[in-house]
Amino acid sequence: MTATTSRKLSGLVYMGTPAFAATILVALIEAGYRILAVYTQPPRPAGRGHRPQPSPVQLLAAQHRLTLRSPINLRTPEAQAAFAELGADAAVVAAYGLILPCRSLPARPPPVFRPSSRCLAAG
Repeated sequence: MTATTSRKLSGLVYMGTPAFAATILVALIEAGYRILAVYTQPPRPAGRGHRPQPSPVQLLAAQHRLTLRSPINLRTPEAQAAFAELGADAAVVAAYGLILPCRSLPARPPPVFRPSSRCLAAG
């Protein structure tokens, strides 16, 4: 994105979980985008003790003091209302790992931010 495009966006929501997704979040932060919230999967049991381990994206969000959300799913009305209340211009999704409900997408997305073809087909 160009600097002109980033000035037009008042805020982004970022959704990702593994290390690959953390590198994209770093790029957005370094490019100066305002991140309203970071969504990542809840910590999962790992290691010998099967203790819950935070995802790389969760660790990065905490390091940058970003608002972090880890819902179990996004299909509940409460989760969708919490997402809508953010008033984000766009959501950047990279290896999030949860199914995104298509009905939360705007009827006519801007040409720069197109939803997946599966969401378009679902209407």
